[in-house]
Amino acid sequence: MAIHFHRFIGLSIAAELSRGMPLPATGSDAAIEPDSSNRFYWQYQGKPVLLPGGSWRDNLFNHPTGLEHHIDLPVAAGGNYLRDTMSQRNAGNVFPYLKNSDSLFDLDAPNPQYWDRLKTFLQKTHERDIIVQLEVWDPWDYYANH
Repeated sequence: MAIHFHRFIGLSIAAELSRGMPLPATGSDAAIEPDSSNRFYWQYQGKPVLLPGGSWRDNLFNHPTGLEHHIDLPVAAGGNYLRDTMSQRNAGNVFPYLKNSDSLFDLDAPNPQYWDRLKTFLQKTHERDIIVQLEVWDPWDYYANH
């Protein structure tokens, strides 16, 4: 199944997952963008859309246990939007990179488990017609005393 990256709002890491899939140009009926008649709202597939949503965790993709249940909850309440931070601060989360022999993260060695979790999350949200906002940098990960 192809993942349709035109459904992202804002900055995404589509290149890491899509391996070159093109994104639609601004103004495309497939893209989500500010509504042309009222810039305080969004439009998707050429129609105005409200984006209600919510989730149990802000980094829902990195919690694979019960993922479908947590994605289905907002849909059951009429939601069509999930914000997801690319963080790894909770117990059971995995990091985006593997560690080298010095126990340092090797930025040339992506962690397949992390990226597979994100891909699964995106596939499941796509199946439910949920618009996903990915936040690559979440400041709360840097404010905590570790």
